[in-house]
Amino acid sequence: MGRDGELAELDGALQDLGDRASLQLVEIAGEAGIGKTRLLDELCRRAEGRGCLVLRGRAAEFERGVPFAPVVDALDAYLATLDPGRLRLPEGELRDELGAIFPSL
Repeated sequence: MGRDGELAELDGALQDLGDRASLQLVEIAGEAGIGKTRLLDELCRRAEGRGCLVLRGRAAEFERGVPFAPVVDALDAYLATLDPGRLRLPEGELRDELGAIFPSL
């Protein structure tokens, strides 16, 4: 309720993404309790309704020092669902580094 403007902007970003017109980055920020999570839930619902792959990640407050923790969380959960036979991982040191970042690998 009361998010018509924000939802219209998010719908526009989804439309642009669907049209492959541009790469989209959306920041949702604000004080605790104003409905950011609910807005993100709605964005995800609308994106999935358009056939988009939606990945979600979270980071706890104590993980502030972990670079890209929410991104790693989202990608690792997705990587865990993939057939390992379909992944062409590099050999050697790079593979070890990726395994350290994404435990599912």
